[in-house]
Amino acid sequence: LNFPPATMHVKVELRGEIRYFARPSSLNALLEDAQKRFGEALHPWLEHPDCDGDIVRISNTEELLIAMGISEQRGIPLRLAAASASEGDWQLVDSGAVFSHTAHGSNRPQCDEGKAPHLSSNLIFWVNGKQHSLENPDPAKTLAEFLREDLHLTGTKIACGEGGCGCCTVMGTRMTAIEGEVGAHPIALNSCLRPLCAMHGWSVVTIEGLKKSASDGSAIFGSSASANCCKDDGYHAVQQKLAAGNGVQCGFCSPGWVMAMYSLLEKRGDQAPPSKTDIEQHLDGNLCRCTGYRPILQAFHAFSTRDGPDHWHRSLCNPQPSTLTLAARGPLHFANQTSTLEWYCVFTLKELEQVLKHIGPWIGSHRPYFVGASTGVRGILKYYEPDGVIRRTIPAISVDVSQLAELKSAPAIVQTPAGRTLLKAGASVSIGMLIDFLEAQKTDQGNILGTLAAHLCRVASTPVRNIGSWSGNIALTRARPLFVSDVAPAFAALGASMTVLDLQSGKRPSHQKTLSVEDYLLTHPAQDVGGINEVMIMDLNLPIPQNTPHVTHIFRCFKTAQRHVNSHSIVNGCFLVSVDTSSKTCVSARLFFGGLCTKGLLQATVAEESLLGELANNQTLRKVFRALETDVVKGGGVIIDPKHSAAYRLALAKAHLYRLFLEIWDCTKGPLPKEFASAVQPFATAASRPPLAAKQSFQVDKSVTPLSENVPKLTAIQSASGEAVYPSDRFSNAAGCLYGAFVVSNRANRKLLALDVVPASKVPGYVDVMMASDVRRGKTLQHDEPLFFSSGDIVPCQGARLAFVLGRTPSAAQEAASKVEMVWAREDPQTLVLTNIKDARQNSAFLGPQEVQDALQHAQNAGGLDRRGLARSRRTFSVERHCDQPEFEGIPKTEQSVSGTFASGGQSHFYMEPQTTLATPSEDGLELWTGDQDPAYTQKSVSELLGIQANQVNVKVRRVGGAFGGKLTQQAPLAAACALSALKLQKPIFAVNERLADMTMTGGREPITVDYSAAHDAQGKLASLNMQIHCDGGWLSYDATGDLAMAVSFSDNVFYAPNFKCNSVLYKTHTHVRTSQRAPGVVQSVTATQVAMEHISRNLGLPFETVQKLNFYKPGQITPWGDVIASKSFNWTLPSIWDKLHQDAAFDERSKAVKGFNACNRWRKRGIAMTPVKYGMSYNDYQSLAVVNIYADGSVLVAHGGCEIGQGMHTKAAQAAAHVLGIDLSRIRVDDTETSKAPNNTCTGGSGTSENVVNAVHLACETLNGRLAKYRKEKPTWELAVGAAIGDKVCLSAEGWSAETTPTQYAYATYGAAVSEVELDVLTGEIEILRVDVLMDLGRQLNAGIDIGQVEGGFVIALGYFFSEQVLWDKDGRQLNIGSWEYKIPSSCDVPQEFNVELLPGVPNPIGRFGSKASAEPPLSLAASAYFAAKFAVYASREHLGRGAAFFELPVPCTVEELQRACLVDDESFDLPG
Repeated sequence: LNFPPATMHVKVELRGEIRYFARPSSLNALLEDAQKRFGEALHPWLEHPDCDGDIVRISNTEELLIAMGISEQRGIPLRLAAASASEGDWQLVDSGAVFSHTAHGSNRPQCDEGKAPHLSSNLIFWVNGKQHSLENPDPAKTLAEFLREDLHLTGTKIACGEGGCGCCTVMGTRMTAIEGEVGAHPIALNSCLRPLCAMHGWSVVTIEGLKKSASDGSAIFGSSASANCCKDDGYHAVQQKLAAGNGVQCGFCSPGWVMAMYSLLEKRGDQAPPSKTDIEQHLDGNLCRCTGYRPILQAFHAFSTRDGPDHWHRSLCNPQPSTLTLAARGPLHFANQTSTLEWYCVFTLKELEQVLKHIGPWIGSHRPYFVGASTGVRGILKYYEPDGVIRRTIPAISVDVSQLAELKSAPAIVQTPAGRTLLKAGASVSIGMLIDFLEAQKTDQGNILGTLAAHLCRVASTPVRNIGSWSGNIALTRARPLFVSDVAPAFAALGASMTVLDLQSGKRPSHQKTLSVEDYLLTHPAQDVGGINEVMIMDLNLPIPQNTPHVTHIFRCFKTAQRHVNSHSIVNGCFLVSVDTSSKTCVSARLFFGGLCTKGLLQATVAEESLLGELANNQTLRKVFRALETDVVKGGGVIIDPKHSAAYRLALAKAHLYRLFLEIWDCTKGPLPKEFASAVQPFATAASRPPLAAKQSFQVDKSVTPLSENVPKLTAIQSASGEAVYPSDRFSNAAGCLYGAFVVSNRANRKLLALDVVPASKVPGYVDVMMASDVRRGKTLQHDEPLFFSSGDIVPCQGARLAFVLGRTPSAAQEAASKVEMVWAREDPQTLVLTNIKDARQNSAFLGPQEVQDALQHAQNAGGLDRRGLARSRRTFSVERHCDQPEFEGIPKTEQSVSGTFASGGQSHFYMEPQTTLATPSEDGLELWTGDQDPAYTQKSVSELLGIQANQVNVKVRRVGGAFGGKLTQQAPLAAACALSALKLQKPIFAVNERLADMTMTGGREPITVDYSAAHDAQGKLASLNMQIHCDGGWLSYDATGDLAMAVSFSDNVFYAPNFKCNSVLYKTHTHVRTSQRAPGVVQSVTATQVAMEHISRNLGLPFETVQKLNFYKPGQITPWGDVIASKSFNWTLPSIWDKLHQDAAFDERSKAVKGFNACNRWRKRGIAMTPVKYGMSYNDYQSLAVVNIYADGSVLVAHGGCEIGQGMHTKAAQAAAHVLGIDLSRIRVDDTETSKAPNNTCTGGSGTSENVVNAVHLACETLNGRLAKYRKEKPTWELAVGAAIGDKVCLSAEGWSAETTPTQYAYATYGAAVSEVELDVLTGEIEILRVDVLMDLGRQLNAGIDIGQVEGGFVIALGYFFSEQVLWDKDGRQLNIGSWEYKIPSSCDVPQEFNVELLPGVPNPIGRFGSKASAEPPLSLAASAYFAAKFAVYASREHLGRGAAFFELPVPCTVEELQRACLVDDESFDLPG
């Protein structure tokens, strides 16, 4: 370690003789110098007395430097010891605290036994190489908040606020750490979880730290207008690779991905590069909603080799401190005087004792909460409050014990005198460190350590494991038994014990004792007259069983979760069984389950006893199952949880036990037959996946370049480097702004009597509150939606807005909002809370036809504009066509019929950036920066609510951190609340919804149930198709009307039914307003039609793909909406797509291979399916303005009315301008979207806005070409031509207005098909998507890379909809799946192992913009191929189990529970080989 030059020296005294030394850089250097200058031998250590007079020995450089820092601060002498001298003869004194020579330490500071020992309130740490010294920081503040709010390093994002998405990732290194301690090597951290007060002595690197500063001191600007958007302008290689590889769409998550990858490379240092598998496993804590992950993973795969620039993994700005003023290692105390929160950090048990005495009696909340990494407190503790209400609560007193020397012993394998082998580790050892140690062990009998390491890898995510300790994980489940620890059952199964320290209020820490893990979890804090008894974990003693010639040990861990990685267990099971090798019987067993019983960790003692002395056979298996049921009763019964049924939890427990029996059978009688072997192989883990393989195929049409080419987003590098400014970053430039937070209802369908804001007003930093009384009488948002409900109103749902609290900081606003008390009328038992379609249908809670039409008309008129999905041509809530000309229409003569129901749930948008607004008052109006898809709608909503003119409200959008339809209308309430507050207080108002509040307030995709009936002939050809669509629109139906109309209008998909009927019903429930979500209504109705096709195929015993193809539209046939298939404008490429994909994907060969696999595997089944899509697009839905300005230097500025939400619209607009003007792309910049520049545009949505904007740019550029034509003929260069035109006073600003209408329902259709192959774990319902092949007709694509990214991203969003994204409510109307902890979008380990996308070449759209077609929404419906593949795997399992192969209904999402239930596995299904 290097230290800065010091003005101080060190005085060393020996028997009155004094020498002055330079401040030592190491212990050895000091000793060598002292020995030479005094001529005496020295002991190789120093000593100093602590405040109790006990001698503390210093034996290495790190301890010396820390002690010197303490000496400076507290005046404690440091003593050298001469080998021949008596104690106290030497004294080393830093001149910052000079003492007279005193032997035997009699000059030590006196400690008052009743006070804390010399507590420091100074926090020292480094950010990007710069030291920060903070006096008494706020214990409530996180590192992410400090980086963003105090340092304005807004590249670090906050998306979930609980460590579940990775947007906040930074790299951390603890500068005082030694080998074997947390932070000794660079690690990825979730800065939103990390308390600022815990950063003492740490060095942090943020995304801003990776970019090299210009050597000449000049600023380096991102090349936002350059086609070479990823050139090396000081950007790190990781940033460049991500940007160049199309790994950036909305870009909000990109800094987190970059920092996660960078941390891995820094951790590796000069070692061998990480493998592709290492890279993918390391990124398990990062989420992306846009890209579908493929481009991110492939971009980072480049770092699995050493090819490329030397040391490209190193930071270009070397952000680690080159000089370091060491942070003192004394006890720390930070206190927020206003909030009364306190934070202590102690380094010795003696200091802990003094701190506990300083705290005083433990009464109520005034008691210490011992923390290590604090990941649970800041992250997930809120989900496990005893009353079931989700709330973030920070302990009043936190005591950081992670630096206690007694807790920091590194993992080690030791042999006891009795010959036992133990794994020992201190309590502060992180899970990640423990994994690294276990994986490094070379000798591991029975793979005990490897099994444990693999299981621990499934705990949380890499950033959480990096910092979270094993002891904290266990302690959390002790405090909250319903938290399912993955660590506790594994350690308990191995018979682990822990040394714990007794702590008691008002008393010294008493004796240490040893507890088993299971006993510790049963020893809850006890309240008595003297206070609260508590125990603190000190270390781990984990026996490692060793095989002998007579006994073999089998240790296995199993976990089932909603998602493959970064997902908490539904049920886990960890087992250690010892088998006598001669008798083949079980001689001991330890069986532990998590997530099964209400009392928490379950040791199945009855099952253990029933296994002893028994062979692994079916009789014993049944016996153990019965015993387990007894254990469950003793454990308080199965957990009652509406998210997962008791039957499923018990089924998982038995499945885990069955796998254990297979392992025992394999050990005693094995090897297992092939039919059973796959059941015990790892499945659905990051480690069990091969690295992602993918291929992208497309052709570039050189006649329209740079259109059609693979041009990365022009601002991709800004997003990847953290330079891009998002709406939620705007506060950093808004001087004096106040912050807002909504107060939302916690009751549904209940009368609100009053709001009590007095408790909120007492929160420090509280400023004001906006309520219904602040809104002008009669003023509402669009669709008569009130901004706030008021006293006396019946509040329709939980999450309804009641007030908007303003504070001086974001945390003050949120804290004050949480303190507002709601007074409700007494509950009426007769009042129902309807939360689903079933209840709504039973209670006739639907809108009549006229009500639906009125709602649609009202919605359409919002802003005076048509909106996607709501145009006149889409006012279709029912359609019916009858045909009585069999010869002409080809109606089958022989009919059979099928009927059924397809039920689909909702889906949350989970855009990475929550709803955000910055409202700034001006002298004559307002300026609003918003995350927005429809600025015109926001403008009109705000102006009408405030009673001002639209020209006084300027809505601005630069970029949005994801939207997917969630910011079409639901951005308006926050924008209106901020605008209202800004006008009232005449101050800028900034607000960003906290993630849980955002999900509670805003709706998503509508739950839809479709009843269908179809008549067909013996070959499967349709005669008629009748569909009834039931849609849950929430409490207010304005968005749902348009989405329901789209569901009806797309219900035919690609299939011709001579007699076709589709009706719909819209229901009102007491849930939040449903809003459009990518391909709204379409995914549901298209899948329902395909379910009918699948039902027919199953009814006839025909292949699914055969029945589908048989019913494709034929050229000349007319859709129910009047579109003529294969007409001049409505081209029809689907048959060629289908045939080409069928061949390219080797569908027939793979289908045979799937059948072969299923025949050989009992508990793993595969399915393969192929599905098509026809996605109609209408120009009638869009109108866009573009303004193109040419400047004197030849540069071009484009402004348009669309919103950049990640789909690359700005890039496509720039490409169009470059092509039409015939200039280089680098000469073009695209400006912010503003209603003052481009008014009256339709919303950005439905995949058509990019095309429309490109057309508007085209029209404007053609106008400019006309004005420049003669000058370009006369002048040799573009610049000279522009200059000449300006000299002639030619206007070089032009508008393009794209507002085309067509007479038919659709102008054209996008077509595609997909083949998906899926593997299913029959025992648990988990799936792995093995391969997906997609072939799309996008005409002549506008941008190959961006459009393929849209296909991949849309497909993966739909995978979440079909499999993992579950939206549930309880009986009181409370949404259960909110936040990243409970709502699981796909992770990078959920995408297909092989993901191939091809764009059909040579088929330009005859009426498309530059021959293009829409790309973003059509692919979503193709993910139904994975749904059907999973269903076919279930059929295979049913057949194998003798359950038949009859058609069955499988709801969406088909979660792990739904798939396992569908397999019809019962206790009798479990049998062993032979």
